Formats: sequence, structure tokens, C-alpha cells
Amino acid sequence: MPVLYEKRNHVGWLILSRPEARNAWGDDFNEEITGRCDEIASEPEIRVAVLTGDEAGGAFSAGANSDDSG
Repeated sequence: MPVLYEKRNHVGWLILSRPEARNAWGDDFNEEITGRCDEIASEPEIRVAVLTGDEAGGAFSAGANSDDSG
């Protein structure tokens, strides 16, 4: 899964996880983020969401990935 989800107290963390490509945005992120946001919205204890990049990628996101393979 390219977008990880963690609950920490009242915070939902969405983590872009494609470290081999510096978390470059791919089409699969669009689908994953939509699903994860729906998941967060259905949890009343979550008060805020944070979008971040996997630390192993060394960047929030290096931009768009032009390779459709992800």
C-alpha cells in the first residue's frame, strides 16, 4: 500500500510510502488517499488528519511520478 494510515490518539496520520522514489506521487496515491480519508471520516474520535511522507523517502514527496507502474 502506498498510503499508510495510523491512529495516534485523536490524530489520523496518512503517510505517503514510496521511499525508493522519494515518495513521488503516483496515480495509486489518489485512490488510496480517498479511501483512507473515508476511513478517517468514519472514526468520530479522530479530530485532525496529517499528511506526511515516509521518513525513509527523505522527502514529503519529490513530485509526480510519470511512471504509471507506481
